[in-house]
Amino acid sequence: MSASMQSDSSGGDLLRSERIHAAALGLWLGVLGLAGASAAIIFPTMKTLAPKLDAYPNFTGEHWKLAAGIVQARIFTAMDVACVAMALVAVVSVINTWMRSDFSGTLARTRGAVIAVACVALGYQLFVLGPVMSQNVRSYWAAAAAGDNVRAEQAWLAFETDHPVASRTLGIQFAGVAASLALGLAHKPRVRRGV
Repeated sequence: MSASMQSDSSGGDLLRSERIHAAALGLWLGVLGLAGASAAIIFPTMKTLAPKLDAYPNFTGEHWKLAAGIVQARIFTAMDVACVAMALVAVVSVINTWMRSDFSGTLARTRGAVIAVACVALGYQLFVLGPVMSQNVRSYWAAAAAGDNVRAEQAWLAFETDHPVASRTLGIQFAGVAASLALGLAHKPRVRRGV
């Protein structure tokens, strides 16, 4: 194979890797945005509807919070799975780009740093904050189902204590992914010689 054909092939591989990377980041960003938008829609809607849930007959607290929270928890679980998948694709594709190109300079380093920030925020959400919040919300649901209103209120307050941190963590993840996507569109690495 001639040098120009190798260069064309490497250039095509690099372009494909960059496209895969941008698509993964775009999907990751979209999933985060949709999960946030769904919460902004579901909670006020449930509050307006003011449902009474037959599954929680002795619970005297606000049933709309139960209904909205149960639905939103499923959305956040799906979000976590999708974000992990997209993060893996984004990281593998950017490593592939780095290995095939002159991935150097301030723009490239910044690009790597912001995707690392997004991955750290995702990891913190999944392995540190998420399990604690999940345990607290499940305790809330179980206590509400049992009609133990005092324990339900305590579990809800414990869950709510972590809610601002969770919102900031998702915001950091969103900002990191958005910045990485923007930098990826601005940064045009060239094929490294000899690849």
